Amino acid sequence: MNLKLKSVKSIIYKTVRDLGLGDRDIAWQDYIEWTAEALQLIDGYTQYIQKLGYELEVENHIAKLPMDFYSPIANQGLEYKIQGDCILTTKKNGTICFNYLAFPLDDEGFLMIPDNVSYDEALKWRIAMMLAIRGELTSTVINLQYCENKWVFYCRQARAVSNMLDADAVERFAQNRLRFKPDVNQYAVNFWRENNHIDRTNGKY
Repeated sequence: MNLKLKSVKSIIYKTVRDLGLGDRDIAWQDYIEWTAEALQLIDGYTQYIQKLGYELEVENHIAKLPMDFYSPIANQGLEYKIQGDCILTTKKNGTICFNYLAFPLDDEGFLMIPDNVSYDEALKWRIAMMLAIRGELTSTVINLQYCENKWVFYCRQARAVSNMLDADAVERFAQNRLRFKPDVNQYAVNFWRENNHIDRTNGKY
């Protein structure tokens, strides 16, 4: 099942509108970070795009990971280790071809997300939950517990929608995707120009 993609900005505008946040300044960096964390928790197939044979420059055994990197996939014949936002490889200098799953980004460098109502609601309620934790939601109805329940429900729904693949897609995904033991010091590269980093979170609801 292929889902169209749209900019994360649409979710931020939807959240502000639906929660009645009014004219307050939008904390763009926080909202984007929360959205990225939510996507990692959902971890649906159609959230990512495959990039095969991407060329990386190696200097003194180190290559910088691409800006949109999420996870490596099958890289036969390439000996390497991911550390932070770099690749450590046995090749000292030159170029390597690297296969990986990528977060799709728009022309402005903003994260792209699946254009689907389950994703819309999941990401909205994740942001709402974080605002409630901060005490920035004053509604007696939309409290932390309410937001968390909504987030958990739509998180599961979005994952189910994203993973509704045909047999060929499942087989292709199983052959290509290769997960590594999480590195607690590993960070996802920023999705916006201010060059902030977010923790790579591996838990799921």
